[in-house]
Amino acid sequence: MYTRHLFSLSITLVILNAFLTTLSAQTIRGSIISEQDDTPIVGAIVELEGTDYFSLTNASGKYIIANVASGTYNLLVSAEKVKDQEQEVVVGSDDIVLNLVMSPVDYNYKKASTIGLIEIEDLSDDSEQGQAEYSSLLTAGRDVFDNAAAYNLSNGRFRPRGLLNEYTDTYLNGMYMNDLDDGRVNWGFWGGLNDVLRARNARSGLANVDFAYGNIGGETNVDLRASSQWEQKKIVLTRGNRSYANRLMLTYGTGMKENGWALSLSASRRWGDQGYIAGTYYDGYSYFASVDKKINNKHLLNLVVLGAPTIRGRSTGSVQEAYDLAGTNYYNPNWGLQDGKVRNSREYRIHQPIAMLRHDWTISNKTNLTTTVGMQTGTFGSTRLNWFSASDPRPDYYRKLPTFIDEGPQREQHRQFILDNPQVMQLDWDNIYAVNQQGFNRPVTIDNVNGIPGNSVTGASAAYVLDRQHFDTDKYSANAILQSQVTDKIDLQGGAYYMHEVTRNYVVLDDLLGAEFAVNWDDFVTRDFPGDDTKKQHEIREPNRIVNEGERYGYDYDMTTRRGGAWTQAVMTLPRYDFYIGGQVSHTSFFREGNNQNGIFPDNSLGKSETASFLNFGVKAGATYKVNGRNYLYANAQYLTKSPYSRFGFLSPRTRNELVPNLTDEKISAAEIGYTFKYTGIKGRVTAYYTKFRDQLENQSFYDDDINAFANMIIPGIEKTHSGIEAGVEIQLTQIFSLNLAGAYGAYYYDNRPEVQLYQDNTGEAVKNETAYIENFRVPGLPQQAYTAGINFNKDGWFGNLNFNYFDDIFLDFFPVRRTAGALESLNRFENPEAYDFIVQQPQVDAQYTVDFFAGKSWRLKDNRMLSLNLSVGNLLDNQDFITGGFEQNRFNFDEASVAGFEPRLFYSYGRNYSLNVSYRW
Repeated sequence: MYTRHLFSLSITLVILNAFLTTLSAQTIRGSIISEQDDTPIVGAIVELEGTDYFSLTNASGKYIIANVASGTYNLLVSAEKVKDQEQEVVVGSDDIVLNLVMSPVDYNYKKASTIGLIEIEDLSDDSEQGQAEYSSLLTAGRDVFDNAAAYNLSNGRFRPRGLLNEYTDTYLNGMYMNDLDDGRVNWGFWGGLNDVLRARNARSGLANVDFAYGNIGGETNVDLRASSQWEQKKIVLTRGNRSYANRLMLTYGTGMKENGWALSLSASRRWGDQGYIAGTYYDGYSYFASVDKKINNKHLLNLVVLGAPTIRGRSTGSVQEAYDLAGTNYYNPNWGLQDGKVRNSREYRIHQPIAMLRHDWTISNKTNLTTTVGMQTGTFGSTRLNWFSASDPRPDYYRKLPTFIDEGPQREQHRQFILDNPQVMQLDWDNIYAVNQQGFNRPVTIDNVNGIPGNSVTGASAAYVLDRQHFDTDKYSANAILQSQVTDKIDLQGGAYYMHEVTRNYVVLDDLLGAEFAVNWDDFVTRDFPGDDTKKQHEIREPNRIVNEGERYGYDYDMTTRRGGAWTQAVMTLPRYDFYIGGQVSHTSFFREGNNQNGIFPDNSLGKSETASFLNFGVKAGATYKVNGRNYLYANAQYLTKSPYSRFGFLSPRTRNELVPNLTDEKISAAEIGYTFKYTGIKGRVTAYYTKFRDQLENQSFYDDDINAFANMIIPGIEKTHSGIEAGVEIQLTQIFSLNLAGAYGAYYYDNRPEVQLYQDNTGEAVKNETAYIENFRVPGLPQQAYTAGINFNKDGWFGNLNFNYFDDIFLDFFPVRRTAGALESLNRFENPEAYDFIVQQPQVDAQYTVDFFAGKSWRLKDNRMLSLNLSVGNLLDNQDFITGGFEQNRFNFDEASVAGFEPRLFYSYGRNYSLNVSYRW
C-alpha cells in the first residue's frame, strides 16, 4: 500500500518537475568569504527576515535562496565565525548574485552592521548550472510538513511517525533536558518564555545534526546565549480561553556590546480562574536571565538561569455516560464547589529551576569546542484525593452511575435524579468535610502512637485526605561538543557527556480536609491482612505514626540514574553528493534507594537496591543526491539500543527494591528515503519511513478485580512496527496567496504476542503469566492518518491562514489482560461471536476534522519600532465530538467475561478556542 502511494506521488512530482523547469526562477545566490583570509565561510545562515526563505552556505561558501517572490526584503546573515549583518535586497524579475565579504569574529552576535558588498548583478541566465556545487539539503527551505505537524495537526494529538517525545532529544544551550527516568520532556518547566526560545537548531527524522548523535524522532537545541538574542525591548499581552485567560510577557536584550558583555532578560505571567474546561484554573510565572562575556576572540562565557513556577488545576478523561449526564463533552470530575468557590482535587504545583554555564572556544578557524555544565532542581507535585475505609468520593465512579444499576425503573429514576441535580456530578467537598469531622466511627483512638506503649491519641482521624505526590528531580549534566572542518569537503563532529539524575518520589499530606490527623497506615494492607499490625505500617521503625499537614507519609524512595557516553560523526560534502556516518556508545545505570522500611517487605524496602547496568551503542549513516539545486534525493538509516527506563525497571518501586526479571535493552532499527524539491512557486518534501522496535517494556499498577487486590502488570518483550509516508507541499498561487498541503499516512502496529505478567502488590506473588493476543493491534493515543490543507495570505504587513485538518485511524489504549485465554474461558467464541469480538477487538473512534484560523497585522513604526496584532482561533466550526484518545479501564468481570459498567475513558479536543496577542517591540 505504501509503495503504491509513494509511486503515485512520485509520478505527480515528476510531472510538476517537467513543467516547472520551464519557468524562470527568481533566486538570490552567491558566496560568503572571510575578510581575514579569503576562505569560504561554511554553515552561515542566509535568510530573508519575516519569511521562510533561507539557505546555509556549503563547503565552498556558496548559498542559494530559490523561489523568492518579487519585493523588498531584509537579508540577514549569521554564523559562528562572522558578525551578524543585514542588508536590504530588492528582488525583481531577474535572479540576483550577491557575494559577501564578512568581518570574522568568533561568536554569533545578532547586532546589525554594514555588509561588505562585492557586487550585485542581474543575470538573465544561469551559466553555471551545469557544474555548480549545490548547497546541501538543509538549504531547500524550512520544511512544510514539519510546520504543519507542529502548528496544524498537534491539536489532534498527532505525533510524527507515531513517536512519543522520549524519541526526540531536546537540549537547552547544549544541556540535555529529557528526563532520564522516563525519557520524556516537560516543556512546562520553562513555559512562558517564547521570545527567548526562538533560536533553535532542529531536525526531524534521521538526518544528521552537528550538536548531537541524534535520536530516531529528531533533535532540538535552543541557543540561550544573550548574544544570540535580538537587541530589543518587547512587551506582549495575550487574552484567550485555552489553558489560561491572560498573559503578560516582557523581554529585554542588549545584543553584544563593545565591552564584550551581552544581557538578555525575560519574564512573564500566565493566569486565569478557568481555562476552556471547568475547574482548570492557572497561575504561572516565568523568568529568564542570560549573560555573555566575550573574554577575547577565542573564548565566550555564558550563564543562564530560568524557571517557571506554576499552579494548575487539572482535568481528566471520563466515560461517555458521565459526559452525557453532565451535558457536555468537557465534563471534569476533579472539581466541586466549596463555600461557593471552585476547588480542584488535582493540581500540578511545579517549580524546577535550571541553571547552566556554557563556554565557547574557537580553537582555530576550523575547529570549535562548546562545553555546557548545568543543573535542574526543585519540586514537581501533583495533588489527589485519598481515602481510608471510606467510599470512593469521585462523582464518576462506576458504582455511582445509572448503568451500574440493573435494567429497570430504578436505573431510569437514578438517571433522572442526576439530570435534575447536576451538582451531584461534581465533588461534594461539604460531605467530605462532614465525614472527616463527625462521620462513621469517629472519633478514633490510636494506641501505641509512634511505637510508644501507652501513647494513645483520640480524635477525628481522616477518612479523606488530599495527598500531594512528588516527583522532584535533581539533575546534573555536562556536555562537550567538538566541531571541526578537516578539509573543504569533510567535517567531523563529536562529543562526550555525563548526566546524574535523582528523582525523589514521596507523598506529602497536603490537607486533612477537616480531620484532626491521619495515621501512616496502608489501608489496603489492613484489609488484606486483618489483625497484623506490622504489615499495615508504611514505616515499621515508627509504627502508628500520627501524620499532620505538610508531613511525608506513605511511600518514600529515590531513583538514581546515571548515563555517560560519547559520539562522533563524519560528514562529506561533494558537488553532487553528501554523505555522513556516525556512531555512539553509552553506559546507563540506575538503582532505587528506599527511605522507608515498610511492613510488607521489611527486608527489601529500605536502603539501596541492586544496580541495573546497560552498555548501549548506535550506528547511523545517510546520503543525499543533489540532482540539481532544486531537487534532492536522500536516504538515512540508524540502529541503536536503549536501556530500559528506571521508572519502569522495578516491579513495585513504591514498596520494594525488586527489579523486573530479565531486564534487557530496547532495540530499534529505523530507515527513511525521501525527495525534496523547490521551484518557483512550489516546494515540498515526501518521505517514506520504517521503524522496528524490539524488547520494549510496559509497566503499570492497577486494581485487579480478579484477585481483589492491587496488581503490578509487567509486559516485557513487546515488538512494534511504525511505517508510513509523510509529505508536504507549498504552492505560491500569487504574490499574496499561497497554498499549503501536508499529510501523513501511518501504520503503527504491535508485532507479537508478549507475555503479561501480574504480581500481587501486597505480597509480591506472581499470580498470572499469560500470552496477550495483541498482535496487529494499533499503537493507541494518536491519529495514524492526518491531513491538512491551508490557504495563506500575506501583503503589506497583513497576514492570514485558514486550515482544514482531518484525522483518522484513532485507536484507544487497551487492557491486555482482556486479550488472554484466561479472561475468555467463560465465553464461547462460536456461540456468542458478537460478545467475543467486543471483548477482544481494540476500540476505535470516528474520524474527525477541525478548521483553524490565524490572522494578524504588523506595523513598522519610526526608529525600527514594531507593533503587532494577531488572532488565533482553533476549531473554528466548534466541533465538540472530536475524541482524540482514551483508554480502557483496567477492570474486567472474569466470571462473566464482561466489561459491562467499565466503559473506556475518553478525551475530547477543545471546541472553538482563541488567543489574541498584542506585542510592541522597540
